[in-house]
Amino acid sequence: MEASETGYEEIFRENRFPKTGEVVRCRKSGTLWRVMEREVWQKVVEDSLTGETWIVPFCYFSFWRIQDGVPPRVGEMLGFLCNPDDNDFADTWEVLYDPNGRAPARKPAISAIFRLN
Repeated sequence: MEASETGYEEIFRENRFPKTGEVVRCRKSGTLWRVMEREVWQKVVEDSLTGETWIVPFCYFSFWRIQDGVPPRVGEMLGFLCNPDDNDFADTWEVLYDPNGRAPARKPAISAIFRLN
């Protein structure tokens, strides 16, 4: 981790989530969306058996649907919330390219390899 990198940025980097401006395709509908914003939210979860409290990170993405003749931030917007420890993002979205047209180098997210139960 770089000295200037926050823990939140590390979550995005380690899971190979798209950066703001990158384009993704919805696997279900085939529509194209641009990542407009991404954030990490925290949820406090209490284990009912042990009473221990855990802080669980969730990643929030806001997308703008890419359509011919429609300027950015006009038209359909969509929010997507996922836990970085599961494979919801990869099951729903395919990362296509960054704003400069370069295909990103992707490997399976660490969460797809190790399941935390």
